[in-house]
Amino acid sequence: MWQSLRRPCVEVLLEVLATNRSLVAYYRRTVVPDESFVATVLVNSGRFGWPNDNRRFADTAEQPGGHARALGTDDFERLTDGSFDFARKVEPGRATNCSMRSTAACTGGV
Repeated sequence: MWQSLRRPCVEVLLEVLATNRSLVAYYRRTVVPDESFVATVLVNSGRFGWPNDNRRFADTAEQPGGHARALGTDDFERLTDGSFDFARKVEPGRATNCSMRSTAACTGGV
């Protein structure tokens, strides 16, 4: 499971892990605890807002089983339009020149 968390969120998680033995014990017996532990703790803390935008790009349209398709050079413009912080999944060989283009974009060269 991929998580992107700000420091205050991590601090709350660490505090709960250190102080809430019954919750930790419950999650030790849970199948795939990483699927719900983080969300359960953070939502129930009442300290954070939850926007409906994960800022991740994954193209699962028309893919068998809902799996993300491999991204390539043709996806570069969409990936760098400012809407996304992460992309899934970029395969070596399919994204020729993307790393050079993204470096140039970050340094003002594009």
